[in-house]
Amino acid sequence: MARLGNAMQALVQSVGKSETAIIFITDTSSEFDINKALGLYNAILKNHTKLTFILAGEKAKAENLAEFNATIFDWKNMDLEKPNNWNAFKAFGC
Repeated sequence: MARLGNAMQALVQSVGKSETAIIFITDTSSEFDINKALGLYNAILKNHTKLTFILAGEKAKAENLAEFNATIFDWKNMDLEKPNNWNAFKAFGC
């Protein structure tokens, strides 16, 4: 999986083409990567793209993503069919 900062860079290329982005995150332990992603989000994406984060794995912590205006779903238990509190309308920005 790509790092969060790299995912944000890819989104920058599609500003104006995408209204909602769903990003699966497995690790939020890199402060550098979070800050890189947050910088791109605040500078370019914040007013153009709605973010949905799906946290997968024990290293993905919602509190590390608090500065993003994003819908967050916890899917740490991948044995489940879908993330906890899954709501497709919220996830896809409807």
